[in-house]
Amino acid sequence: MYINVDTIASPNYIYGIHDGSNSSEFNTIVPPPGSAALERLFQADFESKNIPWAIAGFTSSSDYDAFAKVGIPVGGLVTGGDGIKSEAQAAKFGGQAGVPFDKCYHQTCDTIDNLAKDAFLVNARSIAHVIATAANSTAVVDAERAVGGVKVKA
Repeated sequence: MYINVDTIASPNYIYGIHDGSNSSEFNTIVPPPGSAALERLFQADFESKNIPWAIAGFTSSSDYDAFAKVGIPVGGLVTGGDGIKSEAQAAKFGGQAGVPFDKCYHQTCDTIDNLAKDAFLVNARSIAHVIATAANSTAVVDAERAVGGVKVKA
């Protein structure tokens, strides 16, 4: 499995969980079997802490695309990147509507001084939880990858 942690501390952040179940209109790639299980693990972790979250789409322009193309389950978190925060997102997560999530996204100013430490900590803890859960047992991911009792080759 591949857990995407590229953008987890944008200054004007949201808490986005990648759409492993392909249930939204946001994905431009089809996540492979096992990805929905990763989405559910992240969702359960955020919900257990009463932290709001939103579905975030998978696109073909990120690191996870190569893994998804060969059938490896993908999941992860995102705080916004170079998009613009909407009014609805500002109401749900705080921050400023009409302003980029991260004005320094992939720029020279994208340094440790440009991160939201609270978002970083929330996301780092959730990522650690999901990785530890999967390290203990991949049963939840494996069950989704099984087709008719036969494992899907990744």
